[in-house]
Amino acid sequence: MLFALDIDRTIAIDQNAYAIFINTLLNLSISQEVLMAVESYWAFCKLPEVEAYRFASPENEERFQAAFMQAKEALEVLALLHPLPGAAAGVQTLMRYGKVAYYTSRGFEMQDTTRAWLAQHDFPLGLEIVSCKNFYVKYMASYSNTKATNEPVVLIDDNASKLISAWPRALEKWPVLDEYPSRLTLVAFGTPLDELSIHDVPFPVLGLPSWEPEHIQSLLDRVLLASHKEESTHDH
Repeated sequence: MLFALDIDRTIAIDQNAYAIFINTLLNLSISQEVLMAVESYWAFCKLPEVEAYRFASPENEERFQAAFMQAKEALEVLALLHPLPGAAAGVQTLMRYGKVAYYTSRGFEMQDTTRAWLAQHDFPLGLEIVSCKNFYVKYMASYSNTKATNEPVVLIDDNASKLISAWPRALEKWPVLDEYPSRLTLVAFGTPLDELSIHDVPFPVLGLPSWEPEHIQSLLDRVLLASHKEESTHDH
């Protein structure tokens, strides 16, 4: 079994790294004291100085959005992200039941910084990092990397809604994926299932509210039960 694990907002979360980067890039002159108290990008966006800058002109809003996109790929921002509570121990738990690899939108040029961050925050060392430039590529990459073993794949991602939306395009681009749903499970991290449109999705969609041990165990119970049922079907 492969656990294909996203990184950003699944195991790594921003508190004030984006805020510090964007403040410097756009010369917003927000004090260090205020920046240190910022707990999320969204809290940063609500600061009076940020709102004043963005609403001053359409050009300023364009610059702000461009700065956000730069921050997403800035190595100094990645290095300052925080691990979600329980994430490192959660990955260790998953490794007892299968292989774990990171399937992320981060590019190849970010892998060294990513590995250093994972080591710094006590995540297991040596796990594969697979760079996927968009959501539908995650399907094909995880399918290709497990085709030889035909093992179950559990894709854990905070952007489950975008992955669900990307499935038709993935299937159109790579018709071979038509056989993938029989061994694929999508896990929506941090997103209530009633917020997702899962009625027409051809594979199971489960939830993982957090990295709390009871949430991980509940997920594993369901995934392993489904896996055993699938094996029994093939045996007969």
